[in-house]
Amino acid sequence: MKVLIADDNVSVHRVLEALLKAWDYTVVSASDGIEAWNLLQQPDAPALVILDWMMPGMDGIDICRNLRSHSAPFPAYVILLTCRGHKEDIVAGLEAGADDYITKPFETEELRARIQVGRRYVELQQTLNERMHDLQRQKQELARSNRALKLLNESNQSLTRSDSENELLQSLCRDIVEIGGYRLAWIGFTEDKAELRFRPVAQSGFEEGALEAMRLAWSEADVAKSPVGKAIQSGRPAIVKDIFADRRYMHRQVDAASRGFSSLVAIPFTISPSAQGVLNVYAREPDAFDSKEVVLLTKLSENLAYGINAIRTAVDRRRMEEELQQERDQAQLYLDVAGVLIVALDRDGTITMINAKGCTILGCSQKEMLGENWFALCTSEEQAPVLQSEYDELMRGKREFREYFERTIVTRNGTERVLAIHASLLVNKDGTVAGLLFSGEDVTERKKAEEALRTSEENYRTLFDRMVSTSNAISAYRSSTGES
Repeated sequence: MKVLIADDNVSVHRVLEALLKAWDYTVVSASDGIEAWNLLQQPDAPALVILDWMMPGMDGIDICRNLRSHSAPFPAYVILLTCRGHKEDIVAGLEAGADDYITKPFETEELRARIQVGRRYVELQQTLNERMHDLQRQKQELARSNRALKLLNESNQSLTRSDSENELLQSLCRDIVEIGGYRLAWIGFTEDKAELRFRPVAQSGFEEGALEAMRLAWSEADVAKSPVGKAIQSGRPAIVKDIFADRRYMHRQVDAASRGFSSLVAIPFTISPSAQGVLNVYAREPDAFDSKEVVLLTKLSENLAYGINAIRTAVDRRRMEEELQQERDQAQLYLDVAGVLIVALDRDGTITMINAKGCTILGCSQKEMLGENWFALCTSEEQAPVLQSEYDELMRGKREFREYFERTIVTRNGTERVLAIHASLLVNKDGTVAGLLFSGEDVTERKKAEEALRTSEENYRTLFDRMVSTSNAISAYRSSTGES
């Protein structure tokens, strides 16, 4: 430990210096009060001081008063050494700010003991200050971590609330400033990673157009040296601890002063193999981003990347669904134009598609038909279980497939209609049967006409046969009676 000896008496000074060195102290010497005061103003000034009362330039009492009037994080422990031993002198010295008082001539062991008391006091004070500093540092770290955690929680809620990418980006920047308590925030997307071209897409705290103007003003060399460029190139967070103390960013100090920030971090995040972004956060205080906070902000950027991907996937899915629905509507239009019933069934016989003509024939709306079992809805109670069983066997490959056949169906009002069926199996990519697609022409009236024609022909043939038989009978009668 360093000890300052300030005494204009050369003999006393030498004795004190020899004793202190023998007791393993490092001695700093001053021959008058002014020199002693100047030494005590240095950053590494001794914490333990032995002052003579009477010295040229500035006496020990003045030095004590000056020390106590200047607040210092580590106040020196002062032992006043003087030949003035009256009670009122001791009181005056202690009231001036001395911590201890020794009169000349002094006892060596007493001096040693009092110096040891001072040393313990200084060491205890230093330990206490270190602990207070640690507590303050831990408090700041905890506050930063809590700030980042709160921000992370709010951003997760924004992920669930945001329906558009722009809304998500803007809300995150806004949360960083308003909830996180940071000074500024902006997000940029890389347009060309190799050439370090980026495009600001969201911000909070900047005036309108400021980021775009900054981007246009930067040369490729400026971007490469900037935190944004370093983050893009390295794929790791780039931190500026104190922009006013870092000579590499002297050209940004005017901007930093006007916008009120001292430190910043640029955190890269990957949206896709061909798309990358950078989250930029600015803080008022220097050295604002410790390792824990950077980890939390990195997690925030990862969540952002996930949210962007989720929104883009949802947008693509909605677009594909809209396109698919348009194709379905177009196909349904073509089907509805057709003059025959067209129906699609799944493996269970459930109706998955029916056209307008089919609904007309059956007397049901499309809404009433879709999702219902074809055999239960459109065939008789007696035939439904039989036809369902045959259909199940067909789906399992246990029954031979027929492309053309006729089938009687039952409409909603209970009338029977005859359909001429043209069927086709629906097959998955793996070759398994997925269902049946068939068209059906209503041939009921044709069947009736054919039946009427057949009945008419039979009646005509019967009548003709009867006429022939009658004619033959008449001829036979005439022959038997001799009539001509």
